[in-house]
Amino acid sequence: MVEGNSLLLSYTCTTIGPSEHHMDSSTTVPFLPPELERIIFLHAAYTDIKNVSHYLVVAKRVQNWVMGAVFEVMVLHSKRMYPKEFTLDQLKEYGHHVQHLLLSNWAGDLTVAQYLTFCPNIENLALWTGVYSDDTIQAISHLSLKRLSIDITQLSEPDILTPQLISAFANITHLDLANAILMWTQCEALIHFRSLTHLAIFYATETEVLKTILERVEGLKVIIWLSGSISGLGETPEGAPEEVEDIRIVALECSYVKDWEDGARGEEDMWTLSDKIVEARRERSQIS
Repeated sequence: MVEGNSLLLSYTCTTIGPSEHHMDSSTTVPFLPPELERIIFLHAAYTDIKNVSHYLVVAKRVQNWVMGAVFEVMVLHSKRMYPKEFTLDQLKEYGHHVQHLLLSNWAGDLTVAQYLTFCPNIENLALWTGVYSDDTIQAISHLSLKRLSIDITQLSEPDILTPQLISAFANITHLDLANAILMWTQCEALIHFRSLTHLAIFYATETEVLKTILERVEGLKVIIWLSGSISGLGETPEGAPEEVEDIRIVALECSYVKDWEDGARGEEDMWTLSDKIVEARRERSQIS
């Protein structure tokens, strides 16, 4: 825990008592204006999320402030659950704080559409659930997404690509095609991602599909040739396909769930690493 947050815990220990409003008159409690106190606790929660449970027992007002930070990133996967325990009432109350959501096939008792409805402010969505129901497609249509990880082959049918769904794609800049081996006919929906700058595709995809993507999808700055790894994030020894020469193509491997959560929390992920690699290539090409 960072030193500043240790000092905050010392402060909070003096504020815990049988009641916020009924304390022994001999008790000395440091006083801060509520607005400043809220700023301090929120800063501590965002910078030290692993120890946020300490702040939840301070006082009801602090719990209400901090729960927003707890629910900003949700990961519902068999390998990782965060928050570890939450109730349906808490999801209904704090779901509007969720900005980053990863849903897998193991997502509890609620449907995907229910999660998306309870969390209307999602900007970064990873939907690793296989087939998407009509309710799920409808719920996605109401989101204002900037980043999306999804099996795009499920979205390529004409009856699924409604004007509402196409509109929901309009502001997405980062798209991960979620481990799918693609043919171009399965990913023609890419042309509807008008703001797309970063694309990740599975390394086993045919190079002809990669060439077609480069030709048909405008505005791409980075294409990640992606494979899974238990050792963490890094460049793959094999590199990108030799048949396609383009400085925008970066061959990376990562641990999918961890990498997604790292990015959601503002740490280095496949997107930021690929940006660094492409920028370094551009600088070298300008020098030479």
